Amino acid sequence: MEIPDEPIEIKKRIIGHKDEWISTYKEIWGSETIGRGTTDWKVLIVWVGNRIQSYLWGAWKDVLKKEGFTWQRFLKMMRYRTDDALLWIQSKITWDEFVKRITESVEGDLGKRIAKE
Repeated sequence: MEIPDEPIEIKKRIIGHKDEWISTYKEIWGSETIGRGTTDWKVLIVWVGNRIQSYLWGAWKDVLKKEGFTWQRFLKMMRYRTDDALLWIQSKITWDEFVKRITESVEGDLGKRIAKE
């Protein structure tokens, strides 16, 4: 799979809105925690709106569908790359490295298993 252009605007939007999302959640639910209170907000912001996941699905969906992926299966696979998405958001790894890790997951045993579910 080709490496799509780095979505700088998505990254900026996630970084720029994280405090707003946390505040809204606290207003609605009266707490900063979810479930047993173990939610890490940094991880949650990676998933709000599925922005990163949608961007990659848009770039790769034709290839992924041929491999047996649906949108839902791709999201399931991306769940295992949440840590890498966070590292990219925090500029601790490059976009190319992030995408490489996702590609390895898609093409490896994990991706093959999920695509067959």
